[in-house]
Amino acid sequence: ADGSVTLAVGESKTCEITNDDIQPTLTLIKNVVNDNGGTLEVADFALDVSGTPTTSGAALGVNAGAYSAGEETQFGYAASSWSGDCAADGSVTLAVGENKTCEITNDDQPADINGQKFNDIDGDGIKDAGEPGLEGWTINLAGTATAATTTDANGNYAFAGLSVGTY
Repeated sequence: ADGSVTLAVGESKTCEITNDDIQPTLTLIKNVVNDNGGTLEVADFALDVSGTPTTSGAALGVNAGAYSAGEETQFGYAASSWSGDCAADGSVTLAVGENKTCEITNDDQPADINGQKFNDIDGDGIKDAGEPGLEGWTINLAGTATAATTTDANGNYAFAGLSVGTY
């Protein structure tokens, strides 16, 4: 009805109006960057709103209130802070009728190879107490990438920022 009422002489009418609140929605957007050889996709990261599972890009109907956006972490990927309508920690408050969107990006991380060159005095292949690290040795990396580095004063060496591969 359009809200119009026609009254005759001496007539009385009662009108009733019902208002229904509009359910707020929260949409989580997941982005995945695979620039270091990673192969995971958006679907590999479970998303939730205060423990309720949701799908990236799908509007989830919730009651008005405070919520926390969350995700399942995956080894080898670093998550950005939440952005959009969420605070950096994923917290967000929705009022009746609001539609908010929060976004997070996971980026695959480069690999590292670390080790120590030491004097294996007892010849067992295991570094024991009293077996010193060896400084100044050149360690060569071969495989998907090639590189060389020199051991430090404690015999330690590192190859950082490597792509996924065989070394």
